[in-house]
Amino acid sequence: MPPELIYSTPFFLASIAILVVAVFILIRRTTPGAWYLIMLCMAGAFWATCEGMLYLGLETADNIRITLIQYLGIATVIPLALMFTLSTFDFQRWVNTISITTLTAAAATIIALVWSNASHQLVFSRFFPIDEGPVPMLGIEHGPLWWAIIGYHYALTGLMSAILIRTVHVNQGARRSQASVVLAAIGVVWLANAIYVMGKSPVANMDLGPLAFIFVAFSLAWGFFKYDLLQLLPIAKALIFKSLSDPIIVIDEKRRIIDMNPAAEKQFNFKASDAIARNFDQIFDKHLQLKGILDQAAARQLTFHTAEGPRFFDLGRSTIRDKTGKEIGQILIFQDVTENKLANETIVENERMQGVLEMAGAVCHDLNQPVAVLLKQTDRLESVISSDHALYPKVLKLAEQANRLRETTLKLTGITRYETREYLRSKIVDIDKSSADA
Repeated sequence: MPPELIYSTPFFLASIAILVVAVFILIRRTTPGAWYLIMLCMAGAFWATCEGMLYLGLETADNIRITLIQYLGIATVIPLALMFTLSTFDFQRWVNTISITTLTAAAATIIALVWSNASHQLVFSRFFPIDEGPVPMLGIEHGPLWWAIIGYHYALTGLMSAILIRTVHVNQGARRSQASVVLAAIGVVWLANAIYVMGKSPVANMDLGPLAFIFVAFSLAWGFFKYDLLQLLPIAKALIFKSLSDPIIVIDEKRRIIDMNPAAEKQFNFKASDAIARNFDQIFDKHLQLKGILDQAAARQLTFHTAEGPRFFDLGRSTIRDKTGKEIGQILIFQDVTENKLANETIVENERMQGVLEMAGAVCHDLNQPVAVLLKQTDRLESVISSDHALYPKVLKLAEQANRLRETTLKLTGITRYETREYLRSKIVDIDKSSADA
C-alpha cells in the first residue's frame, strides 16, 4: 500500500465512522441535544477528512489551503460539543440566544482570523514543507493567536468536562453512564490533540485529534445501545421547578428567599428577581395568612382571594439539609386544592339536598291525607254553620290554617335547592327560598 494511504486512511475511516453515527442519530433522535451532536459529528468528520488529505502528498500550496479550510471543523467542534452537553445533561437554561450568538461569533472570528492569516501571520507565522519522511508533509510554526485559540478551546473543554463530571457525581444509573460515555469520548479526542499541541506526535506535525473520532464513534454507539443515549428524554430539575402549577418558595436558614417558581410569582404578585435574597417575613408582611408560618410545624390550609374567586391551598413544608444533615433551608409548597374543596362542598351540598328531599317527601306523604280530611271537614262546617254563629270565626281560622298546611306541602314537593335561614341559635331549611316557586 502506498505510504500516502497508510497515513491518510485512518483519518478517512474516522470520518466515515463518525458520519455513520450522525446518520444513526438523525434516525433515532428524540432529544433537543441530538441536533447539536449531529452537527458535531459532521464538523468532526470534516476535520478528520481534511487532516487525512494533508498526507496524500499534495503540493505545499494545496496543503496550506486544506489547513485553512480545516478550521471550519476545528472552530466549531468544541462549541457544538458544549451545546450538546448543556442540552442533554440538565443545563438547558444555558442554551439561549446569548450563548448561541456568543459561541457562533467566536467560531466565526476564529475562522476569519485563520483565513486572513496571510495579511497578519498571527495565527500561523510560517508554513514550510517537510520532505524527510515517506510522505511530503506541511510544517507549521504557530503564532500568538493560535495559542489564544487553543486556550479558548481548552477553556470550553474544561467547562464541558466540569459539567459532565458533575453529572456523573450527582446522578445514578443510566444518566451517570451516559455522561461517562460522553466524557470519555471527549477526553480521548482532546488528549490526542494535546499530544499534537505539545509537539509530542509520533509523526511530525500530525494532529491525532481527528483520529480519535474512531473511538468517539464506538463510544457513542456503545452509549446508544447500552444506555439509550439520546433516547431517554432529559428533564432538567430547573424545568420541573418552573413548570409546576403549584406555587413553591425556597427559603434558606436565615429566612431569605432563594428561589420561587412562576406559579408563586403569579399567585403572590412578586417577581422572583425582586424577592430573591430578601427576608420572607418582610416580603409577605401584607399577607396576613403567611405571617408566622415559618415558625409553625403543623400543616394548614390557606385561603387567598383573587379576581376569579377564592383559592384554597394546603401548605406543605419540606426541610432542606446538607450532606451532614444540617438544616439549611425550607421548601414551601402551596398545593392548590380549590377544585377538590369545591367538589367536596358540592358533594356535601348534594347530600344535604338529598336529605331535605327525603324528609320533605316523608312529611308530604304523612300530611297530605290528614290535611285533605281537615279541609273537607272545614268546608262542611262552613256550610252548616251560619255566619252569625259563635263558632263561625273559629271555623274560618281553622280553614285558613288548613290551607296554609296544604300550601306548605306543595312547597315541600317543589324544593329544588338547599337554602337556610336563621332560627334562634341555629339554622333551619328556608322552605320559601328552597322551593321552585319562591
